[in-house]
Amino acid sequence: MLCVMIKDILSPKFIYNKQNSEYLFKENIIILFIKFSVEHQREIMKIQTSSDQLLNYGKFLNSTMYSDFTFVSLDNIENPVHRLVLISQSHVLEQLFETKFDFHMTKKAVIDLESETLLEMLRYIYTGQVENLDKKASVFITVAEKYELIGLKQICIASFIKTYR
Repeated sequence: MLCVMIKDILSPKFIYNKQNSEYLFKENIIILFIKFSVEHQREIMKIQTSSDQLLNYGKFLNSTMYSDFTFVSLDNIENPVHRLVLISQSHVLEQLFETKFDFHMTKKAVIDLESETLLEMLRYIYTGQVENLDKKASVFITVAEKYELIGLKQICIASFIKTYR
């Protein structure tokens, strides 16, 4: 069957280009004329974060359900967190849990961020999304660099590019 198809394709009626009055098969070489176009795709601000962020943990954001630790902001607002979610997205947070945070004694740690910024960092970690990006991109990019949240940094850079074009 394959031989028949190749034979049909290479028959004289398929190798002669009527538009240009020329053969598409010359000296054992097939000449292909390909026409393609590139369509403009709309810009997407939600950049896919790391490929290992397989699940959306949004329902656990600020939820005590299965929470095993608490982050406290500089303005003393407590956010229940889930170590597994945090360390899956940030090597810096993983190192802090292993060395600095006194997990077994207090199960709380003060994070040097205001409550709104801390909540947005957690929102990004849990969902891959950020709110108020247009107003706080410069703050979020600092957070992204400090906690090595590469996807958040990419989102902030894309926001800067969109804003300053």
